[in-house]
Amino acid sequence: MKERGRKTFFLGVLLLISCNPEKPIDQNEKCSPKELKQQKAEDYDEHQFFEDLKPATLDELIDIIEKSNLIMAYNWNGNSGNPAIVNEYIIDAYGKLDDSAKKGITLTLQQKKQWIELLSDTTNYYGFTGDCFIPHVAFVYVSEEKVIGQSNVCFLCSGIKSTPKFEKGLSQNGLEKAKAFCSSIGLQIIDIHSTLSH
Repeated sequence: MKERGRKTFFLGVLLLISCNPEKPIDQNEKCSPKELKQQKAEDYDEHQFFEDLKPATLDELIDIIEKSNLIMAYNWNGNSGNPAIVNEYIIDAYGKLDDSAKKGITLTLQQKKQWIELLSDTTNYYGFTGDCFIPHVAFVYVSEEKVIGQSNVCFLCSGIKSTPKFEKGLSQNGLEKAKAFCSSIGLQIIDIHSTLSH
């Protein structure tokens, strides 16, 4: 009976140690849903904007896009009524698609080629401060069912932010080309002429 009591005591101690909220939570550990939710919320708030990523070159971004075997295009960040709660990336650091994303459009191989040509042309860019960035169009790059990159476009400020971390402003020529391309594949264009709640 004493042996069973000792085993129960040690099992209880091990359970308490494994569910210590100060310790990073591993997917295989048994912790309460409340502890898990709190931990994920803290991590999400800290890392959702990819601020710790090392800046990438345009060539590195294009390489990722070329490696993708699937590109999905989305409209998102729409009509929340509060510009303070919009996100800058449609896919967060944990691979979660933003809840406001509408049904995605799958790019054809020809459309993928056109998108790469548009992004590769350095005359389509200019310096970008990113003071106001509310993207309503996004492209998600997938390889073997895994997200490997993304590009988020704001036609209000003419900015584009991608992961790998590449941030630029679109020149007037680049802006018109990007709008034309996005319209041609069925995306809604939200720009300074649009009626928007934020």
